[in-house]
Amino acid sequence: MKFSSDSQLESIERYVFDHSSIEFITIPSNCIYIKGYEFANCKHLRSFKFQSNSKLRSIGMNSFSNSSIDNSGIPANVKTIGIEAFYSCLKLKSVEFIGQFLYIDRSAFDCSKNLFVASFPLANEIFIEKNSFNNIYNDFSIYTIKYAKIIII
Repeated sequence: MKFSSDSQLESIERYVFDHSSIEFITIPSNCIYIKGYEFANCKHLRSFKFQSNSKLRSIGMNSFSNSSIDNSGIPANVKTIGIEAFYSCLKLKSVEFIGQFLYIDRSAFDCSKNLFVASFPLANEIFIEKNSFNNIYNDFSIYTIKYAKIIII
């Protein structure tokens, strides 16, 4: 699913695509919130992208849980990854966060067993709930800039 480049959609409501057969989506640049459960249990969803200049601020609870995405790039304006947002994404291998500040809520990537890398190439401060990355790949790595402050809460 692709929205037009001039879409005025500001939020994607809860459950809107839950359990659907959607395979890909491009999130419009004006979308500010993905509220929760929108793409949960979408077993065919392999790819989601963001239009350039994304204004997205938050990815809500269980937004992509149990989907089949394999990698993800999170736009710079995203400040919050909600509870279990990527829970049990069994095909997810890598995720890159482009922003300078980020809060990752509890169990955000729990049980995404093949996740082996989370990259924060521009982040100055990263707040991570202590069980955000439970039950994942044994050799999981986090990459940051040299002086990034990672705070486990």
